[in-house]
Amino acid sequence: MGESRGKKEDDDLRRTFSRLMAARFRAIKFEPAFVSKIENTIGIQMADLAGFPIARTCLNWALNRKAHPSYEVIKSKFYPGEHGMYGLKVFP
Repeated sequence: MGESRGKKEDDDLRRTFSRLMAARFRAIKFEPAFVSKIENTIGIQMADLAGFPIARTCLNWALNRKAHPSYEVIKSKFYPGEHGMYGLKVFP
C-alpha cells in the first residue's frame, strides 16, 4: 500500500512495479494499492515515520554527512551482520 500521488503517477508506479515483479519475482503475485492522504491510515503514518529518517540518512551517507538523529532509534530494528546490517537495502 502506498500513498496516492495522482492518477498518472500512481499508474506509472504500478506499471514499473509490475514490470520489476514480472522480471524478478514471477512466483509472487502482488498488486500495489494506493490510498489518499485524506484517509490517514496508520500503516502510511508508520511508513512515513520510519522511512523519512532512513531516506535522509542514506542521502547523508552519500554526501559523507552524519545520520539523521531519528535514525539511531530505527537502526536498532535492523539485524546486525558480518558485513553491515540485514533488513536495510540501499539501491543506487
